[in-house]
Amino acid sequence: MLIDKIIEKDLREFSCPVPLIETKKIIQQSQTGQKILLKVTALSSRDNVVAMLEDKEKNYSVKDYNDYYEISFTV
Repeated sequence: MLIDKIIEKDLREFSCPVPLIETKKIIQQSQTGQKILLKVTALSSRDNVVAMLEDKEKNYSVKDYNDYYEISFTV
């Protein structure tokens, strides 16, 4: 079941491990089909979150803006 509401989490002011910890919390608290949109600044944060999503076999997309990355995925 897909959920229409998108959960947005702005983590741009944090460096790892905070974005990784917050992403894990969001996944645990979300329903299956929930769409998530994360914003991170650091390349290491992006890489760590993406690696975790790959480990959990989640489909995701990453958009690279000039000053931050946007990671979207569905739980």
